[in-house]
Amino acid sequence: MSAPYDIIVAGAGLGGLSFVWHLLDAGDETTRVLLIDRHFEPLADRTWCFWGEADAPFAEHAEVVWGEAEVRFDDLTVREPLGEMAYYCIRSETFRSRVLDRLRAAPNVTLLE
Repeated sequence: MSAPYDIIVAGAGLGGLSFVWHLLDAGDETTRVLLIDRHFEPLADRTWCFWGEADAPFAEHAEVVWGEAEVRFDDLTVREPLGEMAYYCIRSETFRSRVLDRLRAAPNVTLLE
């Protein structure tokens, strides 16, 4: 007898949603995934920030992007460009909505509240 799911993810926070997103990016549509959480409503309760290049996952959904670093001392301010990297900030509501839309469309992913 086979188990109905290959992977069970407990929690649809940043870690759980990112994990399942990357599983889908890996291209394996045969792995059956169950994602469990109390609710899947997108809440505007936090922001998540990350470093990455312009093609980083979720970069296009960032609310704010910093392309330079700034350090201030008493009478000195130093600014440096970050080069190919940037610091992205995305609202949790936007992140959850985008990821959950993709997961709901995936035939091998089941969401359980």
